[in-house]
Formats: sequence, C-alpha cells, structure tokens
Amino acid sequence: MRLWTVLLSVSLALGALGISEGGVVHASTLTVCASGCSSTTINGAVQAATKGDTISIAPGTYHENVTLQGSTSGPVVIDGGGSHTTVTVNSGITAVLADLTVTDGGSNNGPGGGIENLGYLTVNRDAIVNNRVTSGYDTRYGGGIANDTNGQLTVINSTIAGNQAVDGGGLWSNGGGDFVFITNSTIAGNVATYDGGGIGAPANTVYVQNTIVADNQQTNGSHFDTDCNTVLKSNGNNLLGSTNGCSLAGGSNDQQTLIPSLVHCRTTADRASAWLPRPSVR
Repeated sequence: MRLWTVLLSVSLALGALGISEGGVVHASTLTVCASGCSSTTINGAVQAATKGDTISIAPGTYHENVTLQGSTSGPVVIDGGGSHTTVTVNSGITAVLADLTVTDGGSNNGPGGGIENLGYLTVNRDAIVNNRVTSGYDTRYGGGIANDTNGQLTVINSTIAGNQAVDGGGLWSNGGGDFVFITNSTIAGNVATYDGGGIGAPANTVYVQNTIVADNQQTNGSHFDTDCNTVLKSNGNNLLGSTNGCSLAGGSNDQQTLIPSLVHCRTTADRASAWLPRPSVR
C-alpha cells in the first residue's frame, strides 16, 4: 500500500503536513502540469508517489476526480502541523477522503482548521479530530470542517470530534448554495466560542441521518447553541444531545433531548477521546 505526503496548491490543497502509518514523513516532490512535469494529472502523481512524497500542482484546470485512500491495515494520519488548514478542496474539484485521520490543523485566520471545502467532497470512514481555528474576522469558523462558497459536502461513517473554532466548532456551512449531508456519523466533543459548538449553519442546509450530534459546547455565556445553531433537516434515526438553539425537523425516530450522561468530559481532549471509534479486531 503506497503512503504519501501531498501538497496540492491549486485544486486540492493540503497544508504543510505528513501522511504516514504511525508518523509524519517527508521525501521528494512530484510536479503536475500540462507538459514538462512528473505527471499531467493529479491522480497520476498520486499513483506514482511513494512514502513521504510531496505533490505540487501548477496553475491550471484539471478535469478529474481525486481520491486519497488510507491503508486498511493500520492508521493513516494527515497531520497539519498546527499552523495551516490541513486539507483544502478548491472550487470545481471532486475529491474523496477515505480511511484517514485529519488532525492538528491550525488556521489562525480560517476558515477551516482540518478541512476547507469549496468543491465536491466526500468524507468516508474518517476521523476529523483536534483541529482548530483560533481567530480571523468573518473567517473564524469551521474547526473541523468549513464548507464554504457553494461547497457540496457528504460525510459518511465518520467522526468529527475535539475540534475548536470561534463559530462552528465541529463543522460550519455558510449556506447560499452550500449543501451538507451527514449519515452514520458522530459530531461530538467540539467547542465553539459563540455559534454552533457542533454544527453552525443556516437552517435546512444540513441533512442528517443515523447520526449523533451531542456533547458539544459553546463557551460564551450569552449563547446557548451547544450542539448546533440551526434546524437540521432530518432523514430519521438521529440523536441530538441538546435542543438549546438547535433542533431536528422532518424525520422519524429522532431523539431530541439533553442527556446528562453525554455531557461529562472536562477538557476538549477528553471530549474528543470519549467519542473516537475504538480499533476493531480483525
């Protein structure tokens, strides 16, 4: 299984980071451009990459879909190094992140600590954990994921936990053409200073199904939207921990109630750890 470090500066961008099984690594650089580079396609460069390589993309339009698939034999971690948004999917790009952990993204000005999506992104069987957006006027949102400017985001079988932002600790979607669909996932243990500890978004732009949104927190006493600051469009079978400023609409078999046993962790790290999936025995 090939493992790679990727820096895609135009279409699909990952900050100064490493991808590895068990550690962060760095090696050579592969280039992508119309002619005279290592590859003429992003996917071609990904397939040619070996452990620790960096992929640098020249300006231009690349008509392709990009998939980053982690190994199923062990954890694959994309570590943003605490000073950049870890993954950026730019407008017009279709991308899939699968079987990965995205962590330690640290954007000082936002948006998006772990991931900023402006294209068409599917997050599948991923853990988006311990990322943060610390400041920035009007861009201080989306600690885990910022779905921005007509971004289309699908989250499947994933955990978004232990992330922090001024607004939208776990996930923020701007509306105005944005779309978010979340299924079979957990958004818990995230923290926002003001709006949407778990999810921040305009009403009815986020669809949820078979999903837990609970044990999130906002730290400013004048705001009470701990799990979300919106109406989540339900496709059924969801659990919402707190209805303070947040509700589910349209679905069946939803549970909307504050569950004290879910709100017990003292620190953000503890909250994230409590909600991370446990390793399976193969």
